[in-house]
Amino acid sequence: MPRCGLRELSVEEAADIVVELASGLDLLQESLTPENSESKLDIGFDTDQQELLDLIGFDPVDLDTLSRLSRWPATRLSQALISLELCSAIANDNGLYQRLA
Repeated sequence: MPRCGLRELSVEEAADIVVELASGLDLLQESLTPENSESKLDIGFDTDQQELLDLIGFDPVDLDTLSRLSRWPATRLSQALISLELCSAIANDNGLYQRLA
């Protein structure tokens, strides 16, 4: 399962969900303060995912370019791309990858 900064939650009653949502909103609000606006929001990507996100950027880039820039084996690159797609951090539009987060 891809790591997207999410953790398993045990819910026994509706109040458990409210508590989790409130704490998540507090963290989001803290991350949006002016002094933190320049920093990256850490949602728990692993090293490979973060390196690949840095390579992809917000402009569309093809697989061959990513392979050349990363110098990773095809299996490693494919795994990282798929996990980032499943986390909704990137989109694949006809073979062009673009960062969303």
